[in-house]
Amino acid sequence: MPNVPSPAKTKKEKRKEQRQRIRKLENLLQKQKELTHLQTKRALRWKAKCKRAKKAKASLKEERDNLKLKEKERYLPYVAPIVAAVVFQALYWKERFWEFGCEKAEEVDSFADLWVGIMQGRNRAAHQIMAEDVIAVLSHCEATLREVMERAFKFLWGISAWGP
Repeated sequence: MPNVPSPAKTKKEKRKEQRQRIRKLENLLQKQKELTHLQTKRALRWKAKCKRAKKAKASLKEERDNLKLKEKERYLPYVAPIVAAVVFQALYWKERFWEFGCEKAEEVDSFADLWVGIMQGRNRAAHQIMAEDVIAVLSHCEATLREVMERAFKFLWGISAWGP
């Protein structure tokens, strides 16, 4: 009789093929898991790197803001009144105290109310002020004082544009 495979042997071969397919699929799944794990690790590293960069940028911004605040704190207590006194004194010396742009009586009153306190500050160091101090201080003045100062500077020296 010819060599015909027995039905039991065919079942064995089928099982063997089935096991081999299962192993291949398991190997493919394992490789896919490893790739996914590597991608996840890379993504996590990238995310951590971005987070560190963002944190460093925020830290740098905070440090810059602190420096600006320290500069402002350095100028505010003593330089703003002195600069204002220099401007007010110049207005007084030109004998045009009432002509520099006050249209209403309230504006003149607000200017006069500021005069006393500012002149006291002038007595300390008004003559030691430099041009860069004047420019730096104007951005730190309170709103009412800044408004008066801007009008005075425009009237006295023709300066009308101010920085932030």
